[in-house]
Amino acid sequence: MTPEDKKLLKQQQEEKERRKQEEKRRKEEEEYTKQRDNDDIFQSWWSKKREQKKEQQKQEDQERKKNGNHEKAKEIEEAYNNWLKTKSRQVREEKLLKRRQEKEQTDGFIIRSRTDCDQAFRGWLKRKNLEAKRHRQEEKQLARMHRLAARKTRKSLALAKAIKQSNAFKYVDYYGYRF
Repeated sequence: MTPEDKKLLKQQQEEKERRKQEEKRRKEEEEYTKQRDNDDIFQSWWSKKREQKKEQQKQEDQERKKNGNHEKAKEIEEAYNNWLKTKSRQVREEKLLKRRQEKEQTDGFIIRSRTDCDQAFRGWLKRKNLEAKRHRQEEKQLARMHRLAARKTRKSLALAKAIKQSNAFKYVDYYGYRF
């Protein structure tokens, strides 16, 4: 390739790169504008909803004031009836659950909850760790006792050897003074 061709090729590549960057920048701007528009639309919708909710609340308050105590008493009675229904349903479910658990226990087929299983596993793991720790301590104590016994034995042997050696060089005068 001639230098002019190389230069032309380089210019074309630079132009291509510049167009790519320009396109990327334009897309980012469009994306940002779109996002900003969407945010503005959402904020306006949200503020309208809040205003509608406030207006609705205001109207409901005015209606309650108009209806007065009769409406309040009706609401309280309705709430009490709902509470009574849910409470009786809860009591029935608890009794049913208790009967099922008793049946499982009498049949010997007990399904435990996940928390009970986890708790039992943690307790078992804790006991095993304590046993392993105790076993290691006993082994250390036993090894220490063996070392102490071996040390005492070596000292005793060394003393016995020294006594024996000193007795070997003892001077005995068989022809000494006799009384």
